[in-house]
Amino acid sequence: MPAIRFITVATFCQLLLLCCSALATADETLQVSPERVVLNSSRELFQLLVSSEGNDVTQQASYQSSHPEIATVDARGSITSQAAGEAKITVTMGDASVEVPLVVNADSGTRQVNFRTDIQPLLSRHGCNSGGCHGKASGQNGFKLSLFGFDTEFDYGALVHEARGRRIDLAAPERSLLLTKSIGSVPHGGGKRIETGSDAYEMMLAWIQNGAPRPTEETPRVVEIQIEPAERILQPGALQQLRVTANYTDGTTRDVTRNTDYGSNVDVVATVDEQGGVTAGEQSGEATIMARYMGQVAVFRAIRPHGAPLAELPEFEPRNGIDRLAAEKWKKLGLRPSPPCDDATFIRRVTLDLTGRLPTVDEVRAFLADESPDKRSQLVDRLLDSPDYPAYFALKWSAILRNSRLAGADQAAYAFHNWIRDNIPRNRLYDKFVRGIVAASEKWQNAPAINWYWQSRDDQLHTVTADTAQLFLGIRLQCARCHHHPYERWGQEDYYGLAGFY
Repeated sequence: MPAIRFITVATFCQLLLLCCSALATADETLQVSPERVVLNSSRELFQLLVSSEGNDVTQQASYQSSHPEIATVDARGSITSQAAGEAKITVTMGDASVEVPLVVNADSGTRQVNFRTDIQPLLSRHGCNSGGCHGKASGQNGFKLSLFGFDTEFDYGALVHEARGRRIDLAAPERSLLLTKSIGSVPHGGGKRIETGSDAYEMMLAWIQNGAPRPTEETPRVVEIQIEPAERILQPGALQQLRVTANYTDGTTRDVTRNTDYGSNVDVVATVDEQGGVTAGEQSGEATIMARYMGQVAVFRAIRPHGAPLAELPEFEPRNGIDRLAAEKWKKLGLRPSPPCDDATFIRRVTLDLTGRLPTVDEVRAFLADESPDKRSQLVDRLLDSPDYPAYFALKWSAILRNSRLAGADQAAYAFHNWIRDNIPRNRLYDKFVRGIVAASEKWQNAPAINWYWQSRDDQLHTVTADTAQLFLGIRLQCARCHHHPYERWGQEDYYGLAGFY
């Protein structure tokens, strides 16, 4: 019996060790995106994304290329193709590892460096064409670039032909001022921008060595950039590597992660480095990481929850689409909604919100005495049906539309105000309401909404264009009147395309 008992215990221990080993392997399983990499030329970059148990571990994993002469990979999972052929990138994290097949197409050869798709993004990436440097209206120290690279031809001429062509030295590319000032070997007001031998340096050097070719009409343009992932819930100190892909007019795509300009709108919630690495801060909330590349913009949302994310909110019952969106956001942020207010507080708040006045004593007493389960919904309906609601919201809309007697047309201003007030209780659809304003014609006696144009008569074209975009589309287009918008995808073609309707 003791021998049998010993064998049984030994067998149990072996099974337990096997189970624990299997669990450890499962816990350490790596997911690499993508599962296979195809690059179309040498000198092309590609960023791997690695995760484990739903968390990004791209910067913690280690990488190795089976054939460095075909493709190399750095410590952050960025691949650089060197020559045509096939290789494998081994990604390791603890005891787990994944092999990623990689192909560099043989028929593509060495990709030629292009001013529009390679050099201009570098100038933007390192701040050369920003508003505080050579991109400002007057330029800097005799050298001016278009703001954020919105004018390719202008920038090419400024670099290659202006100042008797002294910024580019085709005979001795390494001595070009574009390079020597960038690396700090020649005094530069903007300081040192890149390192000798860096990807940016080698890219600009290759362009000059190739004769600094001019971009042509056939050169593809960026039409959109995409960022991966789009959103992630992060704990304090957590890291998240981003990948940015550019889509071009010829249907091709390219990883532009290392040439993209990044910024966070709330640094205490999340910061982002020059290579697209996001670090979550100690402050809870939501930060938007903006990625900008050649006039295109994409965003990543970093969510730092107040507590553990919530699966459900049993105390909150959504009643409409807005409620459902709010509930989803609360669950991600680990927030529970405040408890319902009492009846006295509710009637005061809702009456102020919908009519701009306090409830009367009789209204409060009647509401508090009402025992109907849906009395709050009934109160909202009564307020919406009252004349106070359109009167109050007509004032709001008049302010938004800048309807004022100060413009010198009292009767027209009153008529426009009455037109707004009369449309609210009719529950006129928003698109029809806007169409009635934007497409108004005739005199104000027959079409009072025409007064909206009268308010902009001093600079009608540009004022109406900017107001239309901001009021009815939620887009600020003013910047695009003179140059590409620095924080949006809109350019001068969008601005004047809209202005053409007026």
